[in-house]
Amino acid sequence: MNKEAWQEIKDHFNHVLELPASERSAYLSLNCSNESIRNAVWQMLDSENSGESIEERVAQNALELASHQEHHSLTENQSLLARLVSKEDMDLLEKHAKGIGDFSSYHSSDEQNSISIGSKVGVYRIIRQLGFGGMGVVYLANRDDDNFDQYVALKLVRSSPGQKQIIRRFFDERKILAQLSSPYIAKLLDGGVTPSNHPYFTMEYIEGLSIDEYCKAKKLSVKEVVRLFMKVCQGISTAHRSLIIHRDIKPSNILVTADGEPKILDFGIAKILDSAADNHTTAASGKPMTLKYASPEQVSGAALTTATDIYSLGVMLYELLTGFSPYHEAHSKSSFALEKQIYEHFPNMPSRRVRRLEQSQQAQQAQQAQQKRRKLSQLLFMRKQSLARHLKGDLDNIVLMALRKEPHRRYQSVDHLHSDLSRYLENRTVLAHKDSLWYRSRKFAARNKVLSLATIVMVFFLAGFYQYDRHQLKQEIARNRQISEFLVQLFSFTDPYTDEFDHLKREQHTAATGITATQLLEKGVKSIQSDLAGQTVIQASLMHTLGSIYAKLGLYQESAKLINDSLGIRLKVFSRNSFEVAESLNYLGWIKQKTGQLQDAETLHLEALEIQQKLSWKDNPPIGSSYFYLGLLKIETGDYQVALDYLNQSLLHLPTEDDEKFQRYLNILKAKGVASEALDKYEGALNYFKKALAESVQHFDRNHPIVADQWNNIGSVLYRKGEYDQAIQYFEKALASDLKRLGKDHPSVASRWNNLANAWAEKGDSGKAIEYLEKALDSSMKTLGASHPRVANHWNNLGSAWHNQGEFDRALYYYEKALSSNLKTYGEDHPNVAVDWNNLGSAWYDKGEYEEAILCYKNALAISRKTLGNDHSDVAQRLNNLGTVWYQKGVYDKAIEFFAQAIKIYVKAIGPDHPRLLSSWHNLGSAWAKKGDWDKAIENHQKALALSQKQLGQNHKVTALVQRYLGKSFEEKHQLGIALNYYKDTFGIRLKVLGPDHELTEQSKKDVLRLEAKLSRN
Repeated sequence: MNKEAWQEIKDHFNHVLELPASERSAYLSLNCSNESIRNAVWQMLDSENSGESIEERVAQNALELASHQEHHSLTENQSLLARLVSKEDMDLLEKHAKGIGDFSSYHSSDEQNSISIGSKVGVYRIIRQLGFGGMGVVYLANRDDDNFDQYVALKLVRSSPGQKQIIRRFFDERKILAQLSSPYIAKLLDGGVTPSNHPYFTMEYIEGLSIDEYCKAKKLSVKEVVRLFMKVCQGISTAHRSLIIHRDIKPSNILVTADGEPKILDFGIAKILDSAADNHTTAASGKPMTLKYASPEQVSGAALTTATDIYSLGVMLYELLTGFSPYHEAHSKSSFALEKQIYEHFPNMPSRRVRRLEQSQQAQQAQQAQQKRRKLSQLLFMRKQSLARHLKGDLDNIVLMALRKEPHRRYQSVDHLHSDLSRYLENRTVLAHKDSLWYRSRKFAARNKVLSLATIVMVFFLAGFYQYDRHQLKQEIARNRQISEFLVQLFSFTDPYTDEFDHLKREQHTAATGITATQLLEKGVKSIQSDLAGQTVIQASLMHTLGSIYAKLGLYQESAKLINDSLGIRLKVFSRNSFEVAESLNYLGWIKQKTGQLQDAETLHLEALEIQQKLSWKDNPPIGSSYFYLGLLKIETGDYQVALDYLNQSLLHLPTEDDEKFQRYLNILKAKGVASEALDKYEGALNYFKKALAESVQHFDRNHPIVADQWNNIGSVLYRKGEYDQAIQYFEKALASDLKRLGKDHPSVASRWNNLANAWAEKGDSGKAIEYLEKALDSSMKTLGASHPRVANHWNNLGSAWHNQGEFDRALYYYEKALSSNLKTYGEDHPNVAVDWNNLGSAWYDKGEYEEAILCYKNALAISRKTLGNDHSDVAQRLNNLGTVWYQKGVYDKAIEFFAQAIKIYVKAIGPDHPRLLSSWHNLGSAWAKKGDWDKAIENHQKALALSQKQLGQNHKVTALVQRYLGKSFEEKHQLGIALNYYKDTFGIRLKVLGPDHELTEQSKKDVLRLEAKLSRN
């Protein structure tokens, strides 16, 4: 074999190593015609899969060469070998030559190192081979005697030079290993020597997946991976206390059982620490290791210590958390490159490694198709960003401390590593983080949420925590973000949008201290105002931060004051054309949106956009915030297509910080869903909301308000689609979550009550609807005030509920209040105002005041056409309602014209099976009946009946109504038998739903008796 052939072997090996196991054979068959080279690649893969060390691979190559060249001297063999391998690999061989020994004296065959299936070794019968590696072959065996029936893993130790020494050491180790007692170490059961003088030992047989495969299969979260890994640490610690190091820790040596318990394998290759020496050191290094998980001291041949296992644990934890080796790029090139990386280079932080993967994927997708990247990369991107967010900080530092090059700078013991991981899970200070005042303060605040938070703020201010130097403005600006993050965490249990928030804990704090969350915030504000009076940059930043917390609590008036104060300071310290000023303008505009001051909000957002456009740089992420807020505003004003355009612009300018990027992306998904829903694009809206829900549950606790928002949004689309039962389920989940997290006096909770009320109203339960609406109105009046658009929405819905109860005057009262409020908020041309006019028209219609009804319906129709377009379902509804008035006035041709137009638009906008079509089909049939065209009446009523049965069910009062009209049409056509069947069906439904004494049941009973009498006369 020449040097070119060896290079070909390496090239194929490196390529197939990156392929799934199932694709490797096909690749080699297609791309490698030389059978000898294919066999060589398979041998290298077998070695790689089994974890065979690099020394053993090089030695085995040399042994094979020596077995064919026995008549050559060692020097000549090395000369031949030089033609077989590259210079780098030759250097590697020379580096380890001392461990190889005399090549020519060692001959091995597969027969010597294997056992035939079905044969016996001691009391064990061999069933099948489980695997093989550098140290030997592992079999599944069964104890075959009268005392036990037990499956075991039997490991036959490979022949090697120094056979007698291995056997002697094996018996020494077997006694000690058998005494190891840990639920996380596979038990050593027995051992001995075969008749051919091969050592073997048996361990308990573990059924399970390797730890990396288990984590992937179970899709474990970061914290679940850490908890599982901590159990592995406990097992390794048990061995270390018995002066045993493993030396070959890797995922394939740790199996996880079906019940989630890890079992560490292969302590049989461990080397016993010299008990006479310092209990942290051993004699010179032994050979067994897997290079991918080897420590620098293993690579260099230095003495091994317990720190060696700590390093390997660090490599494995890095891999479990990120999916990649710390030296992934070098591993894919050559063993020499990997050794060099392990010994000389420092790995990236795990969180950064994950981010770089995403950036690489985005770049590749951009090369393929920019538009495709925008659509398809987002979900993967956010998963990676969510992972990076969890790894950033403590876990980065823990992993990198375990991976330090110098053994003495790693954790002193596995117990220390285990303890640090435990502290991470408990949100306590970890050893791996620099022990600074800043870091300890953040952790202290996270643990002590029941202390007076204002007091904590005061302590840090009075301690000079924020010392100000007017000559160091740049440094101070750079610190603002970190300080703000600290303050957000400090007040996190008052902020419902943080992971630390808990409504019950907030109430417990209030009970324990007599101080409410709002009072804590007020004290924090006073501290900032008094103690930072001369430190304007930080003061403005912290005011902005606390203002955002007030807003999340629904306290918009308090929030606006702080944001305004922050804006005033920033206008003095910075120029008007600064990103800080634009940030304040945008947030103040958002508060104006929340309080219904939409014109003021638009002015502020456009001013912020103008500033950010002047300060533009490449990609300019800050400008995305203005586009986002303008998109939200246009949804409020009913300009839905314009809103989508702004939101798409915002997607192109996402923030650079991971957490902000994720939040913005999630909010854009939600906003695009709302706009799509309003445009009757229900499937598109559902797609946006379901994406947002999938991302939210990965990123947040299931009771987080953002998760509740997604449930609510999905419920809203289902409601618009007429799927009321499903909608109610989603609304109830959102309500239960928000009540637990936010308490009953929060704007979001009022919104949930309102949505549930609407769904129950559509199902015909006006009593439940009124109960929920009164709760919603009471909550919104407390938190938002009487002039807020959401209060107007509650008034509207209350009017509808009373309307359904037949209380028309009470309904008119609430409708008029809603119209008056919305005209002040939105002006005349807004979809919400159209809804108000439509509702008023319905109440006047049911009171019999048809001229008033027509006036209201015409106003509603004109506004809907202007704001939503001619093909929107709301336009169809207005046309249908106008048709009903003309029907009652006896102008049937005009009524038919309006009904037909409504149906055409409905079918185009929301499909033929939507419940809103029911009334139009029924009305059109009734109008044709009034004109005496019974065939057209029957045609349209049958469409109405089919839709009612599908959407409302066989036993619904609407279904009964349509059937009665069909009965009348067939009776008029003198098809009395068919008519009687419809009358009987109507009577049966009304008897079941309304009871025997209801006037409609009596009506249907008379229909049946009358027609039966007519039939008997005929």
